[in-house]
Amino acid sequence: MKLASELKSRIGMLLIVAVLILAGSTCHPLHAADDSVDEVIPFKIVPPFSWNRTDRYTPPDFNAFFPDDKAAGKQLDLMLEGKLKVAGIDERLALIRRGLRHCSKHRTTLLGQVGNQYIWNREKQDPRAIELMYQASASNDADIAHYALYHGPTVVKQRSANLVRMLMEQYPMLGAQMQQRIVWGMQTYGEKEQTRTLLLGLLDDFKQLDDSTIGATLETYQAVFKTEPPDLNRFDEAGLW
Repeated sequence: MKLASELKSRIGMLLIVAVLILAGSTCHPLHAADDSVDEVIPFKIVPPFSWNRTDRYTPPDFNAFFPDDKAAGKQLDLMLEGKLKVAGIDERLALIRRGLRHCSKHRTTLLGQVGNQYIWNREKQDPRAIELMYQASASNDADIAHYALYHGPTVVKQRSANLVRMLMEQYPMLGAQMQQRIVWGMQTYGEKEQTRTLLLGLLDDFKQLDDSTIGATLETYQAVFKTEPPDLNRFDEAGLW
């Protein structure tokens, strides 16, 4: 009887331990934090990126990319004042995306910081930061558009067809200083032959472009490579720019 009683007692204890272990694993799954990362970062910048996607051309769209979030604007102000700590690149870029419209403090300086920290003269340029600057370059606010373009797309090393087309579409509307910066960026950063290929590829599809973009591409090619692009006569009917 004593042996049976001890056996029952041990079995009972084992059952209690098993229940506690099961409850602990249910409440605290091993990868719970990893599984919820995307959910806790609203408007996280993730692929596919408009600036380097290859399936189609997607021009920058400021209004679609940056939400109208006044509360996030206040949070961004607090971050810039050093009163709100934001850990991690994803969190920082997502907050800038959410709050840029309603940030009341130094929006241009903020974009300059993004460019300096993640893009300009960086050995590994962050594609998420490039996407943010690509989209911001289409802002109706001239200062935001200027700083985004200056610190972002003009100094990208691994250019893409979409990025080059965006630059050429904006080129005719820009001042001489920014036009010169686009040329300088293509001369200074990235592989020159890749840039040549991208510009010539854009000219090969000139029937999809308006006359001003064609003119901008021809002018930029000549400025970067100090020679005219081949087969200029194919643009005779493109009009004046």
